[in-house]
Amino acid sequence: MKNDDKVIAHFGTEMANIIAEQALTISKLKVLLEQEQSKNAELNIQIKALRKEDKHGRSDTKHK
Repeated sequence: MKNDDKVIAHFGTEMANIIAEQALTISKLKVLLEQEQSKNAELNIQIKALRKEDKHGRSDTKHK
């Protein structure tokens, strides 16, 4: 049984390593997603400001 225990322990260690790597990857992806969402929010604010300027005729990008 000692050999079986070693195999099970090794398998458990490998699984723990895989899970840890996946958790790290997920964490990194969450950070990237939050950064992109922040950039998107900033761009949406800029778009709204430009549209507001355009509606009031103060923008250099008037439609002809």
